Amino acid sequence: MSEKDKPSSKLVWVVLSGVVSLVVGVSSSLMIDQINDNTAILIFNVTSLESFPGEAQKLGIIALHVENKGGKEVEEVKCRIEMRNAKLKEPRISGLSAASPKIHFDESYFEISIPFLNPKEEFSLQLLVEPDGDALEVPIIDIRGKGVVGTEVRNTAPSRSVGFLEILVPILMTIVAALSTAFLSIRRLFVGSGDGGLGVEQRDGFAFLLGLNGFTEEARELRQSNRQYSWWTLSDALAERLLHADPLDLDGIKRGMDVLNALVSHQHQMTNASKAIVHTNLARLAEASGDTLSATQHIQFAFKVDKKTTHLRNGAIPVLKKLTKGHAVEQSAGLQLREPK
Repeated sequence: MSEKDKPSSKLVWVVLSGVVSLVVGVSSSLMIDQINDNTAILIFNVTSLESFPGEAQKLGIIALHVENKGGKEVEEVKCRIEMRNAKLKEPRISGLSAASPKIHFDESYFEISIPFLNPKEEFSLQLLVEPDGDALEVPIIDIRGKGVVGTEVRNTAPSRSVGFLEILVPILMTIVAALSTAFLSIRRLFVGSGDGGLGVEQRDGFAFLLGLNGFTEEARELRQSNRQYSWWTLSDALAERLLHADPLDLDGIKRGMDVLNALVSHQHQMTNASKAIVHTNLARLAEASGDTLSATQHIQFAFKVDKKTTHLRNGAIPVLKKLTKGHAVEQSAGLQLREPK
């Protein structure tokens, strides 16, 4: 072969290698899909493990997601959850369609038996518990069906061949993420940053709090809603409903503050801007109930965690303007304040 022909020869080998890789990648994916279509794959994942500090008692939520990932029906599905350092108060199941489950539980365990789980069918469990200690431990979980044992899903995935689409999709997602970041940055200038859309388990966790504090209608509406919420959206909705009640319900305001105080304690799940907004709503509720001291403490803490977002809210709400007393609260935002309860 002459020197002149070498570049074109290399190009041919590159093209052939690409074609072979594409064929192998597609064939492997089709084979895996075919295997999955003929196999029952039972997986589960602990989606939420949260505790809520309360005045009378501590509460926690353990959320579990179960799915038949394969293409074959799983019969005689049984899920047993044994508490480690908590007492079970109330279970809730969502997502089951046709199957009629059998449920057994007491303070130490929860067990559900399902006659069958269809291919791709999934369901969720939310357990309201009373933790024995400060940190809620992951319970002992055993899930199995006829001929299959449940496997816990991890965030990591096994390595496999990368195809052209798997390279293209991340590039497109990067572009979309950059545009979304720019949009959210502009949006934060006007309404403050949020936490994005909450998952089903987080939304149901807030609905639990509402129901426990007597807001049964609000809890029902939240569970039936299909829209996505942020923490500050839920906070605004509850505060506005209480503040516009006629006549003003002081007991309802106190219960609403208990809900928001429990919500705002999740510092690891909320952005500073959302946390500041929740505190501004707590300040509004406290002021409406006549507790000016608590209202001032909440608005002070709001300025401390996110001054910009609090300033935007403060400028739009007359009650908050009154509490700040000519920027005195804003200036105190640099002090070492403790989070009000």
